[in-house]
Amino acid sequence: MQAKFITVKSMLEKLLVDGAVIRIGKQYAETSTQFEEGQLITLKSIPFELDDGFGAVQNSPAVWNETTKEWDSIYHIWDNDLSLWADNSILDTTTERSKGPFVVDTNTPELPYRVYSESSQGNIGFFLSESDAELYAMSANRVDWDKNTFQVAVQEWVIKAFGQLHNNDKASRIHRAVEELLELAQSLNCTKEEVLQLVDYVFSRPVGEPKQELGGVMLTAAALANAFGMDMYECALTELARVNVPEIIEKIRRKEASKPKFSALPGSAEIIA
Repeated sequence: MQAKFITVKSMLEKLLVDGAVIRIGKQYAETSTQFEEGQLITLKSIPFELDDGFGAVQNSPAVWNETTKEWDSIYHIWDNDLSLWADNSILDTTTERSKGPFVVDTNTPELPYRVYSESSQGNIGFFLSESDAELYAMSANRVDWDKNTFQVAVQEWVIKAFGQLHNNDKASRIHRAVEELLELAQSLNCTKEEVLQLVDYVFSRPVGEPKQELGGVMLTAAALANAFGMDMYECALTELARVNVPEIIEKIRRKEASKPKFSALPGSAEIIA
């Protein structure tokens, strides 16, 4: 497959939609006569007549220009390929997407699709699929672990993949969490005998308080990540991006459908392999 360079345009177009709030950055403000640093602007979808000679109309996100008393489309403001975007930032309703921008760069000899951070120039991940790379970059740009939006993003994925009923299935969520913890332990060379010893130990003790125990899971997961030199934020986003691909969602659905009724066991592993 021939490597190619993907600009940020395709990702920005998914974010620059009706209702999106943009904070003007210092670098862009220095080149703009229309906006000031720190200014917040909200996009609105406006119909524009295309310059095709046929009078065709197409909606585009736009910003009101108080000087000209007209709407300026995002392609008028930041050029057709959005290359003038500079250091502006897109805000969610709850938090600025401060973890990015993460960019897909396919012009690399190691693997066709590399995702890297523009701010640190550090590599975030390598993907064989262009769609996986773009999806991961988008997920990373949208999610702020510190603001707890990652939990919301996971909930949206569960509902999209399985529906609201599955999202509320407490028993299933417990079983899958235990399964994933066991798979993590297994991947780090923990033995079955050690796990069974811990099972006997835990179930011989008084029952804990759920919120405290969940906090303990998060704390020990972070400590484990530190011990093994892993970034839990990066791992979480990479996995969210991986399972958000349509073909993976379909495989997971088939695995879920093959799950034995009234059992804690998951569906057939071969289904999702």
